[in-house]
Amino acid sequence: AVQRARALRGDDHLLHVFANLFYQLSVRENKRGVVSPRGFLSALRSANELFEGFMHQDAQEFFIFLINSSGDYLQSQKKPLGGPGDDAEDKSPSSVGREEDDGEGIGASDAASSASQPLLLTNASATDQGAHTAAKATQHRASPQSYADTLGGTFIHDVFEGVLLNETKCMCCETLSRKEEAFLELSIDVKQNVSISACMKDFFGTEILRNTEKFFCNTCNSLQEACKRTRVKRLPKVLVVHLKRFKYVERLGALQKLSYRVAFPSEIRLPEIAFALDDDEAADERRVLFRLYGIVVHLGLGPHHGHYISIVRCHGMWIRFDDHKYSEIQEEDIENYFGASGSSGLGS
Repeated sequence: AVQRARALRGDDHLLHVFANLFYQLSVRENKRGVVSPRGFLSALRSANELFEGFMHQDAQEFFIFLINSSGDYLQSQKKPLGGPGDDAEDKSPSSVGREEDDGEGIGASDAASSASQPLLLTNASATDQGAHTAAKATQHRASPQSYADTLGGTFIHDVFEGVLLNETKCMCCETLSRKEEAFLELSIDVKQNVSISACMKDFFGTEILRNTEKFFCNTCNSLQEACKRTRVKRLPKVLVVHLKRFKYVERLGALQKLSYRVAFPSEIRLPEIAFALDDDEAADERRVLFRLYGIVVHLGLGPHHGHYISIVRCHGMWIRFDDHKYSEIQEEDIENYFGASGSSGLGS
C-alpha cells in the first residue's frame, strides 16, 4: 500500500519523469552524446523499493511495474478519455494476470520463474509510425472507438492490453467454466532448440488437472479431474512476449538461466490453437499479423549477474543499444541473440 501511494504521486510520478526523459532527447540540439537517466532512476527507486540500490534487476519486472503504475496513475486522474463510458465501472486489473472474477493468472504472478527476454511485436495492420516500411496485414483490425472501450480505459491499456479466456472443463460432468483475464504480456516457457511459435503452442495447449491439482467443480460439488486451457479473445495492438529463461531448479535450490535457442521471425501470427474453434468473434484476431520491433536481451549466465542490451527497429534499420553505445546491425544478425544451441553457456 505504501509503494502504491508513492507510485501515485502527482507531477513527480514515474510516468511524468519518463515522458520528460524522452522530451529531453527530442529537444536536444546536439544529436550526439547521451542524456543521463538519473532523474528517472531516482523516481523509480522512490516509487518502488525493489529497485533501490545497485543490485542486478530483472527487465521484465521493471516493465510490468512501469506499465502497471502508469496505468494506475492515469486511472486515478479521472480525466475524460475521449468517449462515452468514461464513468462506467472500472473493470481493469491493476496488475497483469488478475482476472475479473479472481481466477488464476499468468504473467507477472509467477515471480519465481521470471524471464529475461521480452520481445515487442506490433500489429502490422495498424499505422506504422516507427519504420519506413509498413507490412500489409490480410485483415485490418478496427481500433477501439476510445480508450474507454478497453478494460483499463487509458492509452496504456489501449496499446498493450489484450484479453484471454481461461476454460476449465470437468471430466466427470463436462461442465465448462470460463473466465476472462486481461493481460499486458504473454509470459511463456522455453524449450531447447524450438521456435517461439512452438512455445506459444505449448502455452495454449490443454493441461490435465489431476491428483493434487484437481479442480473443484460446483456442479459435482467435489474435486474432479479437469481439462484446462487458455485462448485469446482479443489481441493487443502491441504484443509483448516474455520468454521465461529463469527457472527454479529444486535440486539446486536456486534459479538457473535457460540459455536455450528460441528462434523468432520478423513477422508472426499466433498459432491456430490460440483461438477457440467455436469463437466467431476471434475470426479477425486469427488474421492479425505482428511485426517484430524490439528485443530485450540478457547477457550472462545467471539471474543475479549479467547485462541487458536492447535491439530496436528504427527508421527501417536495426539498432543495438548497449548503455551509452549504439550501433547498426543487420536483420540476419538478430539470430545471434536467439540463445545458445547447447544447454549451457552464454545466451540471450
